[in-house]
Amino acid sequence: MQALRHQYAQDDRRTGGLRLQDELLDLWRDSGKTVLFVTHSLDEAARLADRVLVMTTAPGRIKTEVAVPLSRPRGYREVRRDANYGMLTARLWGELERAPDEDGAPR
Repeated sequence: MQALRHQYAQDDRRTGGLRLQDELLDLWRDSGKTVLFVTHSLDEAARLADRVLVMTTAPGRIKTEVAVPLSRPRGYREVRRDANYGMLTARLWGELERAPDEDGAPR
């Protein structure tokens, strides 16, 4: 398993990290390994993941698991045009808005 924590969009401002995302997808495909990728970007999560784990705030606990209903390969333009992309990101935003604070109260 390969664990990564990085927001690629910050590294490549003109393309939003798309080339780096493509490189990660190529490495993942060629290696056949499981990759755990931690990001704060819903776009990255939707494009790179097969499932997204939404976490609570401190203490960080897994709140819910959301399957990504997008086929592979996932070109950036194709993903953004897919109706499932809009539904997925809307659901993820909803889950984040309902993630409880450290005292257990929803935000």
